[in-house]
Amino acid sequence: GSQFAAMAEYVEKTMQEMVPELDDLKRKSIFNEEELRQIVKRRRDFEYGLQRNTSKHQDFLNYIRYEVAVECLRSRRSKALHWRRKTISDFAGLRRMHIIFDRGVRKFKGDTRMWYQYVDFCLRSGSTKVLSRVLLRALKFHPREVHFWLLAADRELKCGHIKAARTLLVRG
Repeated sequence: GSQFAAMAEYVEKTMQEMVPELDDLKRKSIFNEEELRQIVKRRRDFEYGLQRNTSKHQDFLNYIRYEVAVECLRSRRSKALHWRRKTISDFAGLRRMHIIFDRGVRKFKGDTRMWYQYVDFCLRSGSTKVLSRVLLRALKFHPREVHFWLLAADRELKCGHIKAARTLLVRG
């Protein structure tokens, strides 16, 4: 029915937004036609999976795990081909992983595991600006989660925001 049509429209819009990145990967010879077709197919399958009402925490993590693998391969091949100048495909992977995590924590606000996995991902990927925002959002939904308070305070200290860190520790 119309729900499926809306889902299909959303997925196709998401797939369309990947075109500049895919073109860039092709232009730089990082992936060949067949590999790009596979990537598109897998992403489309994942996107449909996340759109279903029955999607689970694990569906988001499987998609992210796949994107991490694609990104590692892209990065390795890019280095091997000596691409120095950064182009759209150099940023798209990380951006997509953040978007998937963001959708995951929106859908599973109450799942602290999902928030911790997002926090961990931000730390590992060096996404410090995003990390601060994610921690503040996590605290909004989980004000009793001591670990989030400590992580948020630690973030503020690392950024040299002593007063903000003290405020967080006093509130937490």
